[in-house]
Amino acid sequence: MKEIINKIQGDFFSILIPGFYLLVALITILLSLSNDQFNLFFCSWDELKKLCYNWNSYWPLYFFLFLIAYLLGHILRAFPVKNADKICKNLFYWTTTKNSLDRIYYTTNFPYHIALARVLSNLQDNQNNIISKSIFSLPEKKNLHSAFNFFKATLCAESTSSFLYSQTLEARVRLFAGIFWSGCCSILLYSLFGIYAIHSNPVSWTLFHSCFLIVSIIITLLIGMQLPRVRGQEVEYVFLSYLSYVVNKQNNDNVFLKLQRGMGSNLD
Repeated sequence: MKEIINKIQGDFFSILIPGFYLLVALITILLSLSNDQFNLFFCSWDELKKLCYNWNSYWPLYFFLFLIAYLLGHILRAFPVKNADKICKNLFYWTTTKNSLDRIYYTTNFPYHIALARVLSNLQDNQNNIISKSIFSLPEKKNLHSAFNFFKATLCAESTSSFLYSQTLEARVRLFAGIFWSGCCSILLYSLFGIYAIHSNPVSWTLFHSCFLIVSIIITLLIGMQLPRVRGQEVEYVFLSYLSYVVNKQNNDNVFLKLQRGMGSNLD
């Protein structure tokens, strides 16, 4: 039950946090367009304390903003993860070490056939021989995506704890992708607002807007730098969990066959 609750919480926050981030950008821009004294409002500590301490008086507003943030989060979640992943790979592949698994995650496509082949090769070499080549072989590249979905479906049926943890990793990937898209949208909105402010209403652009834009750029870069890596970690965990299931099943089958043969010889 605890694992299921954690899974729900992971999905919830992977939707809410990006939506809230984008909502803050929208609200600050809309307030700036409607009020030239926006900087005085946000710099007033007394006003901020009033909103925080008297939350019971403003709960309908907070609830409405929560729904809007959650809705925006769902919209951002509809943006394809693979597109964000592709952008981040092109921008940040240079941050990885040559010949490392991370470099493979940044230079190949999901679900990373080369990376999984390397992992499997390390487990099947002559020294380790953790997994016999007769037990498992990696599917062809063109079939690997379907095989990966099969791996997850098998974990769902045979190992609930492993499957739930893989869903937690997937929620983390979606959180990173959602924050990346939210940051990109915020940067775009603030850039358009900055162009408007420069040409039409310079007073509406304040130090707060400059700080928010800089913070958005930093967050987007930091999150984007890690997105291909966390996606690769999800795939690697699912693959290793499935391999562990295959090995355990094979060992259990061998034990069962030995017991059957022993019982048969005793009967004879």
